[in-house]
Amino acid sequence: QVPAWKVYSGSAWEEQETLRVEAPLLKEEIGVRVRRGPSWKWGDQDGGPGSAGVTIPCPRTNKTNGWVCVRWDSGKEFEYRVGKWGAYDLIVVEQAPLMKEEIGVRVRRGPDWKWDDQDGGPGSTGVTIKSIEDTAGWVRVQWDAGQAADYRVGAESAYDLIVV
Repeated sequence: QVPAWKVYSGSAWEEQETLRVEAPLLKEEIGVRVRRGPSWKWGDQDGGPGSAGVTIPCPRTNKTNGWVCVRWDSGKEFEYRVGKWGAYDLIVVEQAPLMKEEIGVRVRRGPDWKWDDQDGGPGSTGVTIKSIEDTAGWVRVQWDAGQAADYRVGAESAYDLIVV
């Protein structure tokens, strides 16, 4: 059994400082956030180690029983094994809120988001770039869309960001 604080990079389990709960995708489910798993043999179809995607219906395949399709964040779609021949190509990723002022962490909107589309809109990602001086529980994010702004990571008992 792999501890929750380990992430499969595609070749080995690596420790992560931010807790992410991950387990193999065991059955065909739609709408599940996933990454490459312990049986991965598909090169960089997913966009490379650490990339994520969402399981979707498989409209153009005759594969059933033990297969699921994934739309990767890159937009590409492929089929993967979920128990077929004893192989599990995917890991379910439940992304946890950013709980402290960490720099260099890729994030997206979290459970307490109240900032309209400052981030560029739903699904947008950015990187934490600095803690806010003299203000505990806040961090600044540089969004991929170009804008930078400050968000709560514990201030006001709120968590605006999720680690991706």
